[in-house]
Amino acid sequence: ARDLGFSQPSSEDFWAALVDLIPRSGEWFPRVEIIGDDVPVLGFRLRTAPRRTDELRVWTPPLSDPRRNPKMKGPDIGLLEGLRARARAGHNCDEVLLVDDQGFAVESATSSLLWWDDQTLCVPHPDLAQLPGVTSSLIQAEARRRSVAIDFRRSLPAELSGHEVWLVNALHGIRR
Repeated sequence: ARDLGFSQPSSEDFWAALVDLIPRSGEWFPRVEIIGDDVPVLGFRLRTAPRRTDELRVWTPPLSDPRRNPKMKGPDIGLLEGLRARARAGHNCDEVLLVDDQGFAVESATSSLLWWDDQTLCVPHPDLAQLPGVTSSLIQAEARRRSVAIDFRRSLPAELSGHEVWLVNALHGIRR
């Protein structure tokens, strides 16, 4: 929020009021977002949580990552949802794998990418333009705690074939 010029992201009263807006029953996926360009304000949307899955089909579009702000969640959400809609309608896929201009796999539209090469947990190289993922960070921390080898790689989508590949996020956890 501060990076977008919003100097006072919120107060404890703001967050407490939002928590009170979430029904005590049901499955919800609330979102707080910045609305407006001239005088930005924080907005709240109460969304029904999407169906959770543990597996998904992924489409790799024939274009490089179109995001303008790949390290910031929010500004490109509409663009990414458009790609996901193309994946669903045209390819019977749930998700989109984003690749950089050299074709290296970066992440999906909504999730961080991880994969296994034998006993090594592989993560896209840090110099690839990816959104910092909380779930990916937690998995990597647990791997370190268990002395699992972690390797940061630049891999083409075709090189992921034959490996167990995970797309991970806070809503779904690990999806294969």
